[in-house]
Amino acid sequence: MFRLFENELDTLSSSNNSIHWAFFGVTAGAALSLGVTLGTGVPPAKLPVFTLMFWGSVILGAYFLVMGVRDYFRAKRVLKEIKTRPPA
Repeated sequence: MFRLFENELDTLSSSNNSIHWAFFGVTAGAALSLGVTLGTGVPPAKLPVFTLMFWGSVILGAYFLVMGVRDYFRAKRVLKEIKTRPPA
């Protein structure tokens, strides 16, 4: 049996349902759809708006991807610490 601290449980539980993964999915989908829209042709008057939204989605998607990966590795590190600790 392993002794766990409250912050360790919080870290482990938050990695599986990280909000960063949800926002990454939303922004990646938005970037994909905006990219396809830009590729098929946009009226010149609306081109700057679509381009700005596309690059904003790409940047936010990259940010949420990095944060999701960070949460994943943080949880893995905590789990490794728990497993290497001698049982109580």
